[in-house]
Amino acid sequence: MSKTITTPTPAQAGLMDTRTSTGLGFKNVKQDQNSLHIAMSQWLKELEGSVGVSRTVATYFKPNVVDFVQKMMNDNKSKRENRPHTFISQDRLQQNFWLDEIVARELDSSLQTFLRTKDSDMNKCILWCIMHRVVDEIKTQQQPSSQRTKESRLVAKQTNDRNPSCPDSTDSIETDACNEIFMALVRAFPRYIFGLACPAVSKGCKHVDMRTSAFNKAIENGLLRLVKYMINQCLSFFGRDLNDCEVQDNPNNQLIELLIQDDSFWTSVQAYRTFGTNTSLEILEELLKLDKSNHLEDQLQSHGRLVDDITLTNAMRNIKTTDTLEINPMLRVSKVILKYRSDLKTTGVIKKALERANPTLAKLVLSDTEIEKAVAIKMIELGLEDIWTLPPVQQTVASLLQNDKIARELFSIALRKSDSFLTPRGQNTHSVSSKGQPPVSRCDKNGASLLNGSADQQKQPRFAQDILQVMGIFDLDIRKVIVKSGSLWFWKLPYVQGLWEEEIKKDGNLCMLHIAVQYQQVEFVEYFSHAEQDSVLKRIEVPMLDREDKKVHALWHNNYLVPEGPQPSKPIRRTTDTVTRAQIRKLLVPAVIERTSGMNSLVRIFRESEERAGLICFDISTFTSRLNSVSEFIYSLCGDPDEKNSQTDKDSDRHLKFEEVLRYADFPSLDLNQGNTNVGKVHHEVFDALRWLRKRKGVRKILSLKVLDRMYQPHDEKTIALRARIFGVEKLDWRFLDMAISYLTNIDEESRSTTKVPPPPESLKELHLYSSGKRAAVDHWMGQNGVRTLRNLEILYIHLVQDLITEPLMASLRKIISDGITDINKKREQADKPKIKLEFIEQPWNSSLGNHTKDLKEIAKRAVPEIYKYITNYSDRMLQVQFSPTGVRRTRVAILDSGILAIPPLQAKEGENKGLWPRIAEGESFIDDTTRLAPWQFASDPHGTQIANIISAIDPHCEIYVAKVTEGRHGIMPDNVADAILWAKRREVDIISMSLAIPQHSHNKNKDYAKSLQQAVIAANNDDIVQFCSHDDEGWNTDSSWPADCGHVKIVVACNKYGAFTDREPRKYHYQIPGINIFTGAVPYLESKDTMSGSSVATAIAAGLSSLVLSCHRLQNGPDSKMTFGRRGFVDKAFGDMSVHVKFGMIGESRYLRLEDFSKFAKAQDKGISKYNWFV
Repeated sequence: MSKTITTPTPAQAGLMDTRTSTGLGFKNVKQDQNSLHIAMSQWLKELEGSVGVSRTVATYFKPNVVDFVQKMMNDNKSKRENRPHTFISQDRLQQNFWLDEIVARELDSSLQTFLRTKDSDMNKCILWCIMHRVVDEIKTQQQPSSQRTKESRLVAKQTNDRNPSCPDSTDSIETDACNEIFMALVRAFPRYIFGLACPAVSKGCKHVDMRTSAFNKAIENGLLRLVKYMINQCLSFFGRDLNDCEVQDNPNNQLIELLIQDDSFWTSVQAYRTFGTNTSLEILEELLKLDKSNHLEDQLQSHGRLVDDITLTNAMRNIKTTDTLEINPMLRVSKVILKYRSDLKTTGVIKKALERANPTLAKLVLSDTEIEKAVAIKMIELGLEDIWTLPPVQQTVASLLQNDKIARELFSIALRKSDSFLTPRGQNTHSVSSKGQPPVSRCDKNGASLLNGSADQQKQPRFAQDILQVMGIFDLDIRKVIVKSGSLWFWKLPYVQGLWEEEIKKDGNLCMLHIAVQYQQVEFVEYFSHAEQDSVLKRIEVPMLDREDKKVHALWHNNYLVPEGPQPSKPIRRTTDTVTRAQIRKLLVPAVIERTSGMNSLVRIFRESEERAGLICFDISTFTSRLNSVSEFIYSLCGDPDEKNSQTDKDSDRHLKFEEVLRYADFPSLDLNQGNTNVGKVHHEVFDALRWLRKRKGVRKILSLKVLDRMYQPHDEKTIALRARIFGVEKLDWRFLDMAISYLTNIDEESRSTTKVPPPPESLKELHLYSSGKRAAVDHWMGQNGVRTLRNLEILYIHLVQDLITEPLMASLRKIISDGITDINKKREQADKPKIKLEFIEQPWNSSLGNHTKDLKEIAKRAVPEIYKYITNYSDRMLQVQFSPTGVRRTRVAILDSGILAIPPLQAKEGENKGLWPRIAEGESFIDDTTRLAPWQFASDPHGTQIANIISAIDPHCEIYVAKVTEGRHGIMPDNVADAILWAKRREVDIISMSLAIPQHSHNKNKDYAKSLQQAVIAANNDDIVQFCSHDDEGWNTDSSWPADCGHVKIVVACNKYGAFTDREPRKYHYQIPGINIFTGAVPYLESKDTMSGSSVATAIAAGLSSLVLSCHRLQNGPDSKMTFGRRGFVDKAFGDMSVHVKFGMIGESRYLRLEDFSKFAKAQDKGISKYNWFV
């Protein structure tokens, strides 16, 4: 360092207050004043002349400065009594030093003169180090309070009382000397108590251990009064300095700027965290008092704050959930900060505090604070239930929830988030067997909080419960939110159940199952379908439906999505087969099947819901073949149930699709005139059919099972009972003589071993017992192991077989059984159980009384030989292009008739009955009554099957859509036909073939009788569907018939091959086609002939020809080709080319269609080029 000293003025140096010169002074005789100056100057020169600032300070500070001060005080001690001064206080005299303004001013002048040398960085360095070291000396020289004398403590107290801004005084001379030196330096150079490092670092200063400012060092050392003194001196200096400035500012602001640069507050936090003393906490408060006073808005905008939200969140970072004020000092720090800076309770800070999940911290940040929505959401998201239940939080939340919109939003969030704090789904939430917990009053007397949460409710996350209770409403929107969130646990709470019960009392038509299906909530669907069993049958209005009847069943919602919003659009068809949809369907369809009272209602539910249901019954009771046995028929249908991927199974997979629950399974009489030829043979064909239903078709429940078993060698009795239990049969009518009821209730181990899954409990509600007249069997039925063991039984039918029982015996059996049931009912009445209804049926052991057919190719060859070669060429062409990139669009033909039975014989010969089954795309039955449904696959009349044979033979590549509208040949209802036409329209068919006529008689002349049929025909016509119907062959004298008189339908009448009618000429028709003794092939397992005659088969030929010409057009011009005059126009033109005019009648031109003229269509040319060259 340079020894040449240039002394600038204090104002030029900018390091002191030039208006005062209070400083360090020691009482001494005036004649000794020069020696003091000389000694100080000498010391300063030694400092200046030392090598290295760091070494200089470290080497000379303590031994020179402190010793020098101590020596001066000790030297003057002896002169204290001889030279008293009245202005010196006694306590200062006792401490061997006192203020002497004259001496102090001269001493300060000498020191400051020295420090204003040319090398100002060196001066700053020395000043920095002196301040830094003095603070260290003050700390190291302080004695513990326990070691102070009573006198010294009293002196210190008196001193501090007179000058509370001064540093702590002790009886240590060295400490007092350091205090006086430091205070003098602070008064003279207040700015230099701050700074993160020595100002002379750039000049090579090496004292790296002094990287903390004097102010921060005082904070670290816990020197509270020294810190206060420095703050007051700085504020005083800044206050005087600002008076001379043009720009006015608050002294606090300037001081805070220095403290921010010095990171003083965080130093105080770290000091308290390290030492945890009360003094450190008091220092923290002193700094916060500065920050609190800086409250003017304009100053807040232009100046920083000592503490901001980042500082506070950093302080909270190490707070754990279980920490308390006694355990974690950072909690106490946070408390002090929030005491002086309540403005830091911002949403962001509160959310950060809540993340710590500490109740004590939450109380600090939330007390006297209005909770905002974001804070409430944060508490819910973090699951801070302990904080949520705090009284101040409950009060502010209740105030927040007065806003309905916010309350609903928080309720929705609470439900979604609560699930994550519960037991994982699937445990006690998915399987529901009862209505749930009983409802309770909203105001539970056990409520423990402001929001009346009961003790039971508190076991569950209570956010949503509390919000709902404060809201006090349970409208549709709230219920939708609960269901949409999937919070079944919440719905099952007693409080919520109570609200729902209240709503049900107001409106009994309310139903939540529809909502659950709409939102695809599987658990809710399962719950509601069990807890509110009638909900699957309820119809709820959907306003945006574009139809007159706007009510739908819950099942409809699984196929359609109802858009939500202020302006909802039309329902959207669900096209994706998701796992969820499949699960919901698996819940709803069986429930609908089980709970719908009538078969017609059941079919209507599926139809209105646009649910493509599988077979809901297994009905082969109409089997009447004389040539084939029932067993042969069953095995032809089912194959071997243990053989996987059997050909029979593959062939039936597309159309024999059953629902899991069947309304009934009905088997024909198993001994159709077979006599006793089966003696010694074990029969199990019904068991095999039932196993096939379960293993191959997925049927798990059959509500009603009827089997007309053999009188001789019937099925095994124990296995009958086992199958009834496995399928959960509720109505059992198995024609078995003298069946033992005990087998129905007790399944032995041998029977159980044959099943992989234990059979469910006995569920019989209706039982048919067949009596041969044996009294032992009747006694068993009425005994302890008999009927009385069937706990769910409601109806008992006793069939008395007339072939085996005499009249007197029959009367006796009636009495025994009646008395037994009366006794059972008395005991049931005492147990408050329903009585058993008893009915007797006297009947004979009856039995009912089938043919091979040819394949479709042979049918075509024999039925329409005139066009057989064209059919063959067309078929070959189709086989060539069906796998091409463009593909081919098959013509779709809907056949409205008696259904089909297209099952080949078990021992079918090569080439027999090939082709019809693969042609069927889909089917539906539209004939039903209250108890039975006639499946379209199991026709009891061969008519529909033979019509399908003709159409498929003429166009072997068409797609057949089967609509069963009649069981036999009479009793066809217009409404059923109308429903079938609309069903076919939705399937986008090209042709509708109706080989039927509904004559108008006196009982049906009401103009509305066929109104629905008329509307359906018009709707199909508007879609350009070609429609054919038969003339009424049996009603020549009737005024009219349907659908012929509906208009828009081509009426077909039969004639012989010469175009002549067998009877008088019909009144009106469009086409006459040969229809006498047309080969159709017999139908196996049904009584049928090989040929048909009449307008029905003529209509089938017309439909087949129409399909053939439409297929040819698409084959030639592409699958998406357009027809100039539409489908109906194209068919009319083609038929016109192959027919001759007969007459003009009531409905226009009537023509005779000659099949041999099909060549005109096949050889048609366009500009000299053949349209269908592959025909030739």
